[in-house]
Amino acid sequence: MNKVDSMSNEIKESLEVWDWRLSDEGLLENKNSFYSDSWTELVIKNNNVIERYDIPKIEQLHNETDRLTKIDIVVGLLSGSCGALMPSFTNDFFDRLHQNLSKSNGFIGTIFNHMGQNIDTHERKINGELRRVVLGKFHRFRPDGMHDILNFNGLITSIKQFGVLGGFYKYYNHLILDMCSKTGIPIPGTTNFLYKIREIVDLKLFGLKDQSEWAAVRMGDFVQMGTTEGLIQLYFIKEKIEKESFRKLKIAIIAHGLSIIGASFIAIETGNTKMLSKISYPSILMLIKKLYILNMKINQIDENIKRLDIEINDLIDKCWSEK
Repeated sequence: MNKVDSMSNEIKESLEVWDWRLSDEGLLENKNSFYSDSWTELVIKNNNVIERYDIPKIEQLHNETDRLTKIDIVVGLLSGSCGALMPSFTNDFFDRLHQNLSKSNGFIGTIFNHMGQNIDTHERKINGELRRVVLGKFHRFRPDGMHDILNFNGLITSIKQFGVLGGFYKYYNHLILDMCSKTGIPIPGTTNFLYKIREIVDLKLFGLKDQSEWAAVRMGDFVQMGTTEGLIQLYFIKEKIEKESFRKLKIAIIAHGLSIIGASFIAIETGNTKMLSKISYPSILMLIKKLYILNMKINQIDENIKRLDIEINDLIDKCWSEK
């Protein structure tokens, strides 16, 4: 039995006791043993407790309207499957977009062309002369962190080349466009960390090409996450599922979980032999968010159950002691 079901049964049993205590029958039976002042105080305090803890909200975990239906599960699986397919459908399109815009001329080129920017080059001595050399396909994962948004080397280099305003614009525009490439850009803040690990363990997994397969962020990843989330949100609207419903979170966890697993296996089947390749980190963050919210809600309800039980018992015990 999982935590949700276990919590659901516990709440159901507790509420059966509370329903009797707070019902006319239960309170009237107690009333016969209370002085009138104690009875009045009990009713007032009981109402305050009920209002403060919002018993209907606590009942959510065993409420039939908040349970997953077969349609919910199917929609979650279909939404996750559609999301998982998105990188395969969109990566080539985005890569062509990156190549065309980064080399464009005219007005479009003024906005998007980033050929010859220093963050794509490296200073090297050739015949005794220091020159800037255009780097290879996987240059975005070099340890200098030029394309790591949290490294700041790239931003500083861009500002030196284009000035403050131009540097900011050119740099972030460059990174957004590079996310459209097949290699993507590094997960923010990982470049130096992964390079240091590579120096220690010397594993191929931490090579530049390999990092581009499992430690990168691509535009297709955001499309994957957005497609999955968009489809389930449309379903929520159609079914008019309440905003605070546990049902929403369960469907979202199914959808994003399948999307992540499905995209990884599709990547393997289409030629990527690495188990960790083509991971959608935006989808992983969304899944973690949904799991965190669900766990937080369950823990909050669990805490409220304990406090509510104590307060109701204290109220009744107090009234009995004043008899």
